[in-house]
Amino acid sequence: MRCIECGAEEVSERPERTARGYRRFRCRVCGKQFNERGGGILNRAQYPSDVIALVVFWRLRYKLSLRDLTEMFLMPWHDIWGSVQRIGAVKAVVPAAELITRLRAEYAEASARISQMITPRVTRWLGGAAATGSNKGL
Repeated sequence: MRCIECGAEEVSERPERTARGYRRFRCRVCGKQFNERGGGILNRAQYPSDVIALVVFWRLRYKLSLRDLTEMFLMPWHDIWGSVQRIGAVKAVVPAAELITRLRAEYAEASARISQMITPRVTRWLGGAAATGSNKGL
């Protein structure tokens, strides 16, 4: 993680999280505090990043109207319109190799977090299924 203010790599993670659960960081060089969403186009978005990504994806991929999306997500149309417009307001062009590297790292981190959340539940479920002998469908 780099500082969004000075670009230094001397960043320490803070123990607390934001109200939406994002990790917080502090730059050791300039003292700037920011979260993992800071500096990006979704920094001050009202909705979680995954919801915005779904809205944009479905809007572009399936050619859904704003009315369809408002019914599906139970969000006001102006929030959906703003999400789609915010994605279009990219401020910098990043080389493809750098973007791919960053996306791979973010994907690996998200996969690890999801795996940590799911593994205990699956283990519990499989343990219960094995104990009752009801694992014929596995």
